[in-house]
Amino acid sequence: MPTKLLSIKRLTQFMGITLFILASAIATVLWQERSQLEISDEIAIHQLIIVNSVKMKEELANMQLYLAQLMLTGTKSGIHSQDLYGGRFNPAISLHRLQIHLGNVIELQNKLGSADPLSIKLGSQLDRLFLPQPESNPVNSDAFAHARLMLQGLMLSVEQFERSHDLKYKEQVKRLDLVSRRDNWSLVAFLITLALLSYFLIRWALNSINRSLTELHSSEQQLLHSQQQLNNLLKALPDSVLRLNSDGKILGAIGSHTILEIADDNIVGKFLNELSIPIEVQRGLIQAVKIGLTTAGTYIYAIELPQSNQVYEARIVKYRDDEVLCIVRNITSEEAIRKEQEILTTELEVKNAELERFVYTASHDLKTPLVTINGFIGLLQKAIAANDSKQINNDLNQITLAANRMGELLDGLLELSRIGRIVNPPETGSLTDLVKQAVETVQKKLDNRGVELDIDTDMPRFWGDRLRLLEVFQNLIENSIKFMGDQPVPRIRISAVQNDSDVICRVEDNGIGIDPKYHDRIFNLFERLNPEIDGTGIGMSLVQRIIEAHGGSIVVESAGDQQGCSIMFTLPVKPDLDIPGDAQSKIPDARYAASEFQSASRR
Repeated sequence: MPTKLLSIKRLTQFMGITLFILASAIATVLWQERSQLEISDEIAIHQLIIVNSVKMKEELANMQLYLAQLMLTGTKSGIHSQDLYGGRFNPAISLHRLQIHLGNVIELQNKLGSADPLSIKLGSQLDRLFLPQPESNPVNSDAFAHARLMLQGLMLSVEQFERSHDLKYKEQVKRLDLVSRRDNWSLVAFLITLALLSYFLIRWALNSINRSLTELHSSEQQLLHSQQQLNNLLKALPDSVLRLNSDGKILGAIGSHTILEIADDNIVGKFLNELSIPIEVQRGLIQAVKIGLTTAGTYIYAIELPQSNQVYEARIVKYRDDEVLCIVRNITSEEAIRKEQEILTTELEVKNAELERFVYTASHDLKTPLVTINGFIGLLQKAIAANDSKQINNDLNQITLAANRMGELLDGLLELSRIGRIVNPPETGSLTDLVKQAVETVQKKLDNRGVELDIDTDMPRFWGDRLRLLEVFQNLIENSIKFMGDQPVPRIRISAVQNDSDVICRVEDNGIGIDPKYHDRIFNLFERLNPEIDGTGIGMSLVQRIIEAHGGSIVVESAGDQQGCSIMFTLPVKPDLDIPGDAQSKIPDARYAASEFQSASRR
């Protein structure tokens, strides 16, 4: 064995024995001091109890002096009572102090294990203590005699209590002296035994060290090999692994550095604000590093680069007191998938809500006509048996109305289910002609209500599913007619203008209007804001689906009750369709005309 290694072993042996003996001696002394400390604590508690007992005797003596002064001076002498030291005596304060001292005694006894029966007796006597007041003559008062006897009893109890704890105090002092002498001899014997044991333990430890040295050398070689493999693995990863301090200085770097666009050799030793990355990314990373230093787990910070449409994720974990490890990964594709999932989830929630309303309709709205039909069939049978032709016709009419109602609901649901499944080839055509064709289908309803119809003659051309768009205008016109209320001069105005990407269409009326808080509900499936007006609650939902299937959007505008209503929706412009030069200039005019139309209708 080399001389240097042998010297180290001998030094280790000597230091080990010394430290082991010292530690064991300290442990033994502490153990002995603990046992002696327990006795010392009991001695201190007995001393405190004796001190409180003396103070209680002093207060009782003040009370006895107070009774004597009352007896000698009388109640009208005007002389204040004095305590044993010539100060002013207050019976209430003295009694309060006595209770405090007794409370301290009981608290100290509880630390010893339990309260002494004598202290409990004192508490009972103190609760019954009553000192006469100067308003009554203490010389001739039975209260004075009773109070004096009680004070004498209390004084005797306190003296007995004090003697009891004084005996316990002396017993504990003797016990402490015996324990101290015994522990000293025990310590000497223990240290001798400990020294012998330590010698054999150190010899055994040195033999173990000899066996471990070879194993340690082998483990170091394996660790170096594993570290090299880890470095190669990190370099092959698409992530950036940085070691940063709280000031944003890069202390180490490995892996791909796409976000930094700098080679590994050039980045170490620099600060983040010295790199050619956006200033907001620099500030965000520095702030994330500071947060990571105060976070127990992993702090995740998202980095968006609008210039390159890239999204990165920085995972920061504390490495040392002033250092963190920052793993940067490109999550652009994952973020796109997440956003698409959110959109799909939202759409699924909407579909589920519609499905719930559909189930409700299937169990309620579709069932209602069946109940009506079934009820009137029973009445019809009775009318036939009675040969009541008038009742027969009435029952048949009610059955027909219920059957038609069910047919309307089923037709609406069937039409709604086709949106998105059956799509006619898109075509272009005159939007004015399309609107006029829709008006022809509802002309009878317009005439019956006396609606004045205003259609722009220079509306742009449309591009889309002609039959579906015809349904849109037909439903919107019918909806306006249905909700005209008692408007004496009903009007409906249909207009459209075109900008760079959309055709903006409006269907306006001067009917009963819609409260703004219900604007989002009118497009819900089977939603009927006014149950008194006929309808299935499918029409506006059908319109919305057709518009959204064309890539457009639809909104409702209404100031409220009796303020009219305007439905505005957009349709895409045909990709190869030329936009007229004055199309954009018509948009403000169209909006102004629409507002003027609604104002005139309200007047």
